[in-house]
Amino acid sequence: MGSGASRTRGPKTPQSISGSTLGNVLKREGFRVDPDGMAFIKHVLTHKTRGWIGRAIWMQESSTLQHEYLLISVFFLNEKLPPSWIRIERMGDLEGTRSQEEKDKAELIFHIAPQREQLTFRRDVVIADVVPDTAPTLRDLANLLQIIQTTSPVYSLLQYNCWFFAREVFHNLVSSYLVEGVRKRKLIELCESKRRKHEDALWRSPWRGQVFTGLVMVVASTAPQIIIPAYAMSSAILSRYNRIKLKSKTGKIRLYFEEYRKWWFQ
Repeated sequence: MGSGASRTRGPKTPQSISGSTLGNVLKREGFRVDPDGMAFIKHVLTHKTRGWIGRAIWMQESSTLQHEYLLISVFFLNEKLPPSWIRIERMGDLEGTRSQEEKDKAELIFHIAPQREQLTFRRDVVIADVVPDTAPTLRDLANLLQIIQTTSPVYSLLQYNCWFFAREVFHNLVSSYLVEGVRKRKLIELCESKRRKHEDALWRSPWRGQVFTGLVMVVASTAPQIIIPAYAMSSAILSRYNRIKLKSKTGKIRLYFEEYRKWWFQ
């Protein structure tokens, strides 16, 4: 697994650190701690690994691509066992290091450590932070991650990327495990605001926007009077296309996770 595969301009992903409670539990169950997030999901669902989610932090790196990821605190009912931290993120093969068959697949990268600070960098910033009112289990989290990966198996730099993944995990945790109130409403509003920015990222982001603007200008250069209308119309069409694609996927993810929760509580 290539750490940092989706952020060629950013720092390498921190590696797993031995000694965490969750790491020890997984080893006792026969799991070799590995960056392959899908292997982690499969193990948790197969072995029904115990553990509860105590906190979820939505993070952003200070890098050109503004890579986003999640830090998840996992605790155990035995108070003598300290909580563990998971870093989970979605990556793609922007460096072209994978085979033709594998290059479009979205990777889910998983790292674990005893302390939160061991899985992040000093310059990384917190987008949002939530402590669930009702703690989801480790299996709930694994099911949510599996739904997202199954629904959106292909990595797309503009749509189904690290932003999409981190936002969907965080949004579903907030909507499903917080009681109704101001805190929940504000966090969901933040998720929706981030989604709208993501929809417009194709032509608003510094480097993608410049490339897109340049292409429109070249096409419209033969008729200068249509440059502004052409740019405005093209931008609107692309934003609308991105919005439809993202809303379709997010709607499916939320529906499937809600169905899972209804089935589980039956």
